[in-house]
Amino acid sequence: MKAFFKVFGALICILSFSFQSFSQQKLVLLNGKVLQVQDVHRADNKIFYKTSKQPEKEKSMTEFRVFSIENMGIEQLVYFEDTTFEDGYTVEQMRMFVEGQKDAREKFKPTFISIGSVLVGAGAAPFAIWGLAAPAIYTQVAGAINPNMEKQEGANKAYLSSEDYVEGYMKRARDMKIQRTLMYGYSGFVLGVAGLIIFIAD
Repeated sequence: MKAFFKVFGALICILSFSFQSFSQQKLVLLNGKVLQVQDVHRADNKIFYKTSKQPEKEKSMTEFRVFSIENMGIEQLVYFEDTTFEDGYTVEQMRMFVEGQKDAREKFKPTFISIGSVLVGAGAAPFAIWGLAAPAIYTQVAGAINPNMEKQEGANKAYLSSEDYVEGYMKRARDMKIQRTLMYGYSGFVLGVAGLIIFIAD
């Protein structure tokens, strides 16, 4: 019986160690996205890695998309400052820019803008083909409005003094608003057209 528990305990330790090793390898991308990966290595300006969903398949991406590799809590920088550009980001500036995008990606919720997109799209349905312009116009307007950083619950208040953090947060928030308004706007338009067809048919 003791032997059984020893074997069982050893298996639990092995599984825990394997899971811990996997979960502690990350790719931090320049767009703020963080990928949980394993078996990371670099070659020919590319980063090769595997994921838990497809552990048998090796994937790759160009190094220019990656800020850093984190392995067992140790950071390996991939990004470097391009001195050929006068306005290029330093490593620390890019770190804050990426952090801003990461926070926006995880916590920014353009709920009211999405609802407005559906209403605009549905309201434009009676104008037939000309109504297709409405969601696009609404998207441009929504994308041009920057969020009030002081009121953003997802923003890290300790970083609001960093222009690079704020810029990164606003960029990701703007991209998310554009994607949502287009998707929900044209979905509302389709629903509006379907509703008109049903109403006319009755």
